[in-house]
Amino acid sequence: MGEETSHEILDFLKGEKIPSIKEILESFEGSLFYHKLIAKENKIPNHFDEKVVRAYWIDKEL
Repeated sequence: MGEETSHEILDFLKGEKIPSIKEILESFEGSLFYHKLIAKENKIPNHFDEKVVRAYWIDKEL
């Protein structure tokens, strides 16, 4: 992961639309498990839903 990827994640968390965000987030194998777990526990079908991603990356409650 490079500096550009880090900026893209931060931009996404700030609310910007990042077309490649799914591919970027899938590259983090460790966090993928938690995205799926958070989504399942909150009955959210898409584990890359913005609410799920925010919950994982910035500890935001759903």
